[in-house]
Amino acid sequence: MKRLLLLGVALLLILTLVSCNKLSIQINLPDDSSDNYHTNTFSEDFPQELRKHAAPWITDVRGKAMEEGTINYYFMSGKGLLMDPKEKDPYKWGDSTLVVLPDGRTVLIDVGMAAYAPVLAENLKRMGIDRIDYLMITHPHGDHCGGIIAENCFLDMISVDTVLYSGVVRVGTTETIYKQCADRNIPIQIVQQGDIFTFGDAKMEILWPKTGADGKNITKTAAVNNHSILARFDYGEHSSLFSGDLYIAGESQVIVDCGDKLDVDLLKVPHHGYATSSSRMFISKTSPDVAVAMGAYRSSIHRLYEAMGAYYLFDQYDGYIHVFSNGVEMRYDTDRTGHS
Repeated sequence: MKRLLLLGVALLLILTLVSCNKLSIQINLPDDSSDNYHTNTFSEDFPQELRKHAAPWITDVRGKAMEEGTINYYFMSGKGLLMDPKEKDPYKWGDSTLVVLPDGRTVLIDVGMAAYAPVLAENLKRMGIDRIDYLMITHPHGDHCGGIIAENCFLDMISVDTVLYSGVVRVGTTETIYKQCADRNIPIQIVQQGDIFTFGDAKMEILWPKTGADGKNITKTAAVNNHSILARFDYGEHSSLFSGDLYIAGESQVIVDCGDKLDVDLLKVPHHGYATSSSRMFISKTSPDVAVAMGAYRSSIHRLYEAMGAYYLFDQYDGYIHVFSNGVEMRYDTDRTGHS
């Protein structure tokens, strides 16, 4: 009887915690019995050996967002693709997320490593995307902008209207980004704290870096990461934050500077979930219901987010991840269920 009472109390506590979430979260696992889920409708020139690394989404994501009135986040995945056998972690592919706004416009945040570019482009084409409204490069590291600075350039695979960049200068990489865009007549818009982009009833606000980053020459890895673009999306009661590769020192500055604007429902975990980032203070201040990490996995950080009330998803285990909201409820699905 005592055990049953304890179980009852535990269940009541769980229900109370769920009811206190900022938004209702519902889990939608993919229907792997459907024809669409298994359909291999690839471009003829997309290499056979890359097809197993592609996303499961075969749909008109713009039309879907407009019809349903939802904001959608499609978190990409390397899904076991060997990026560079010479690297310490040859399967680390980086970050890339497609955000589809309720009015059908798109923001692609980063493009991952160079070897991932053809997979990313094919994923987008299968989702009905051949043109991106805004491509945001959060910072000039190869696992975020490699697809742009590569000889086999992503910009030749998918049309881009405007590139958003902070203007920080990392010798070699930044010049290449500018040249690749100039060669294709793609304008680069320098963004900084306070810039706001509106998409009908939704908006994107740039929280970081502060004024003065444009033209700033940076060499150290930590400094480059701490100048990552932080972008917040709002739609109805729903909010999300994309934090680039912000380190703990950068998190501390952002906490002081941005305050309550960091409090969101969905968080793209900074720096792939490495222990360089995600301080307890940052997790507490952002207080996400769902946290998504891409490109790497560290169990200590995973456990820390979950201990502080967030549901943690990571591409190494969950594969491709889709989070969406109608401005009231937030839901997500994954293309595999390796998460536990």
